[in-house]
Amino acid sequence: MPSLIKKILMFTTLVAAISLVSCGEVSSSASSSEEASSSEASSEASSSSSSASSSESSSESSSQPTSYTPLAEPSIVFHYHRTDANYTDWNMYMWDMDGGTGNNYDFNGVDSYGAYGQYAISTWGNALKDLGFIVTIGHAWAAKDPDGDRSIRLADWPVNEFGEIHVYLQTGQSTIYVDGEGSIFNNVNSAMFTTMRTVSVSATNTPYSVEVYADGTLVKTGSGFSNATATVTLDADMAFSSVYTVKVYFSADVNDVRNATVSINKLYELSSFTSQYNYTGEDLGVTYTAASSTFKLWAPTSTSVLLHIFDNGTPESVSLILGNDDFTNYTMTKGTNGVWETTVTGDLNGKYFTYIVTNSSGTSEVVDPYAKAAGVNGLRGEILDFSTTNPEGWDAVSTTTVSSPTDLSIYELQIRDLTMDHTWNGTESNRGKFAGMHETGTTYTAGDTTVSTGFDHIKELGVNAVQILPMFDSDNDEVNTSFNWGYNPLNYNVVDGSFSSNPYDGAVRIREAKAMIKDYASADIRIIMDVVYNHVSGLNSSNFQKIVPGYYFRYKADGTPSSGSGCGNDTASERPMFSKFMVDSAAWWVSEYKIGGFRYDLMGLHDTVTMNAILAKIQTIDPDCVLNGEPWTMTTTTTRTVKLGTQTNLNLMPSIGAFNDNIRNGIKAWVKPTTSSSGTTLKVTNGAAGKLNSVVVDPKHSLEYVSCHDNYTLFDELTTSLTAAGTNVPLVDVQAQSMAFFAQGIPFMQAGEELMREKLNSDGTRNGNSYNASDEVNSLKWDRKITYKTYFDKYVEMVAFRKAHAMLRYSTSALVASNFTLLTAVGDYTIVASAPMIAYRLTKDATIDDPASEMLVIHNGNNAGMTINLGSAYRVGYKTDSSDSVGSEVSSITLSKNVTVVLYVVGIS
Repeated sequence: MPSLIKKILMFTTLVAAISLVSCGEVSSSASSSEEASSSEASSEASSSSSSASSSESSSESSSQPTSYTPLAEPSIVFHYHRTDANYTDWNMYMWDMDGGTGNNYDFNGVDSYGAYGQYAISTWGNALKDLGFIVTIGHAWAAKDPDGDRSIRLADWPVNEFGEIHVYLQTGQSTIYVDGEGSIFNNVNSAMFTTMRTVSVSATNTPYSVEVYADGTLVKTGSGFSNATATVTLDADMAFSSVYTVKVYFSADVNDVRNATVSINKLYELSSFTSQYNYTGEDLGVTYTAASSTFKLWAPTSTSVLLHIFDNGTPESVSLILGNDDFTNYTMTKGTNGVWETTVTGDLNGKYFTYIVTNSSGTSEVVDPYAKAAGVNGLRGEILDFSTTNPEGWDAVSTTTVSSPTDLSIYELQIRDLTMDHTWNGTESNRGKFAGMHETGTTYTAGDTTVSTGFDHIKELGVNAVQILPMFDSDNDEVNTSFNWGYNPLNYNVVDGSFSSNPYDGAVRIREAKAMIKDYASADIRIIMDVVYNHVSGLNSSNFQKIVPGYYFRYKADGTPSSGSGCGNDTASERPMFSKFMVDSAAWWVSEYKIGGFRYDLMGLHDTVTMNAILAKIQTIDPDCVLNGEPWTMTTTTTRTVKLGTQTNLNLMPSIGAFNDNIRNGIKAWVKPTTSSSGTTLKVTNGAAGKLNSVVVDPKHSLEYVSCHDNYTLFDELTTSLTAAGTNVPLVDVQAQSMAFFAQGIPFMQAGEELMREKLNSDGTRNGNSYNASDEVNSLKWDRKITYKTYFDKYVEMVAFRKAHAMLRYSTSALVASNFTLLTAVGDYTIVASAPMIAYRLTKDATIDDPASEMLVIHNGNNAGMTINLGSAYRVGYKTDSSDSVGSEVSSITLSKNVTVVLYVVGIS
């Protein structure tokens, strides 16, 4: 056994750096729709651990194939046996459990056991501890074997003389074996308190005995177990202030042991915990004054908390030249409700800080979750006088009041996308930065045509809300920047430094973000933040997990993390202190940055009570602030019975919007001649009336859209699917978008659709999920504005026409019901169920101000060259082609294929 320990120590010494690439978002199409399921649409699915910490392995060696050459570095070898011996297209999907991007890895060959794959540990970064994996077929997850996530904790496994770990898998079985003979690996799956006195241990084999320790002292031993689940009852209630561990023996051999920390996750729900430790104060984090700063951290299960104050925000591990690890240490005192506190005298403005916390996770250096500024890569919080970060005129910044969220036209944009292409033609140093987002005067010229780009383009388009993909601090490299959607949260209340001109100075990013927001507000465009509170970058590496282990996350009955997000962890919004954090965080962004709204990633994982509390809080700061989210139903395990923010529960959140995948799917099918049907038409017409489904009928609930960032662009999808010769894809594109913009509800579009945006891979294929692609794939190509100028102009007209007519923006279901009529005939044309035409009439309610008194919206699908005698005179308000001039009076209208027209009553002022 000593030789094995030496091998493990040698192996772990070889692994030394931490990956900064982390989990991203689940596709917004992850609903019960035509798109991929949530589990299979996860862009960067990191997943849940199935093993607890333990000591040395129970086996010295394992069976190995002899048909390959061992690698010259530490590696892991997976052996996979199928009863049908068919290994075609089967592969491994693997990720670093501490926060890493998931990827597919092919097997290397086949031997007498089955397929095998040998992979260097360095593939995942040299500090790899836990490797998550799924056996899957195809790189698109066509099937999994079996369903569910598994993981390997490297320190538990035997290492052979070649520095290899061998893992054996069988088709249809979740059990993990140590050899080809079927020896099940002795391991602790979970250890948890199920009551204040009961410890339950789940293992892969029947334990021989179990010892329970409190703060290192043996308090109880159990033995005589008959199956792999062992229960030990203590003689007294556990103490929340103690750390409990177990030693699980699998035989009389004292070396055949696994160590695990006993989780208290289930006990967080007890009234004895909540009454003693819930904190309702508004002063968590740092309270700064020039005379002193007070630090407060909620860490009820920690036994010690120290405060480190740094003059420098850059650790030496990031830069030996710019960094400095010198600090001043302060002891914090535990007060009521589990809050640790200390006050440091003197002006600390511009200094940085971390906490050293000790609890069941060990001793860890953490950043305060309530930190509102940070140094490079978010590794140290910053103490800051925020009044020094305001641009001139900041106090007067505001956007025009909206009477309802339906007054908005939302443009979804990733910051880098706007300026990274060479055709943007702005200041080189501003590319991909906050400064580039609001730089004016940028143009692109081809021949005799010059068009605006960047910020001026957005103003020209006319939208009044820009929804920015995450700009809070994500788990990324802020110095050596690259494309990142930002769905890997690190510090929720901090601006990400990768968008700033100087990520080393925590104040710079704040000033530059505020300057951007100010200029958009001056153009009457509110900034909506895309936020991701449903998961963190990596469970074990999370500051939340290190500070209060297990509290902030959901767990399954077996103790493994819930992963409805597809990222290996789901946060527990139903727990009071995380619910409070979500409310406090949103309030901070609105009060300090004047954010005009939020889009909640995977809102279906958050409880409705918390979502309503967030909206109520932010509207006390800004009554016009809006909130919307993804309402997809995900598989998650809540800590108690709660209602989640899914489509079926939207009526429990009266003023919160949600993506309407029904109209999205309906429009994309309806504009394709071969797929339109009565069912498809119904999805479109319901959406046109502001209905998300049969029970959710309030237009404030319904975000009407046909594309967003995480699927094919509309142009790419139509180009792929509309293969008929002579099909005018740009014309169909404009019609599809008009069906969303002229529906009741809140129109939403992906940036660049007005340019017929493509996302092309280097091989010319179209990218339908570009989270891990380059700037070259994702950036907006401004030369396309010239190529498709006619269609861009139609987008401008579309946005402007909607803005000019309040009857396209009714705010309640009652107003829509009174003023929206689905038509079965238009003039002399009868619309039958099988006909590719949709038409509806809008009338002016006495409560609104609209220059028109009546409006007809007609979407013509695959009817070619048809003429409708209207029976009375109308004016052309909008038409997706140019065959009739806007404002002209008509009593009949000719519609080509895939043309939409909006007509209004003649004689209005």
